[in-house]
Amino acid sequence: MHRRKSSSYFWLCAVALVSAVSGCSTRAFRNEDTGGISLRVIFPAEQCIVESGKLELLCVMPGSVPSVASRVPLRVDGKPRSWEPYQTPILLSRLELAPGWHDVTIGVKHLRIFVLNSTEADRAPRGWPVLKSHPGGNNGWKDCAVCHQVTDEDGRAAVGDPEDSSICFQCHSSVEFELTHLHTEAPFASCEVCHAIHGSSRPSLLIAPVKELCTLCHD
Repeated sequence: MHRRKSSSYFWLCAVALVSAVSGCSTRAFRNEDTGGISLRVIFPAEQCIVESGKLELLCVMPGSVPSVASRVPLRVDGKPRSWEPYQTPILLSRLELAPGWHDVTIGVKHLRIFVLNSTEADRAPRGWPVLKSHPGGNNGWKDCAVCHQVTDEDGRAAVGDPEDSSICFQCHSSVEFELTHLHTEAPFASCEVCHAIHGSSRPSLLIAPVKELCTLCHD
């Protein structure tokens, strides 16, 4: 018999776990190219395998302004790439990469990734995680508006936070949730308590092993 812990204790553990996992899966750094403002890479992670070369390089720069963010140099395989017109703190660049090895440089930060397909499987680095993200959008690109409120501000897309888990049930039914999770929807305020929507190498985009997540609420 499991004993329920207090709601405040649950959320304290959840925040701690998400922070710890995020620290492992994303990279934050400061350098002269970002005006001293911290830049964090959300997707892809350093030294990972991605299943499709059509991907969004996603970063955030909290506290920055568009004039600073747009000056952050981005190079892929030595060639300069541009950022899409997004409002800060979002920096996003849509990339189409051929199968195989690629080098991504953001400011002074370097990422090494490998794009996988059937012909390149033998060259894939052993021990590197295969990073996946939530589907959504058309023609292979992700559409932020599937999960976020997106508005136009001075010709740039401003991306807000999802309101709550109800956004997920526009595509997933509550019955499906209970059958899959063996758990009711309550008391979860957000799917991100357990799932890393923007990228995870674990099954079902989990942020940690199942047993570890369950101990947030259960002994």
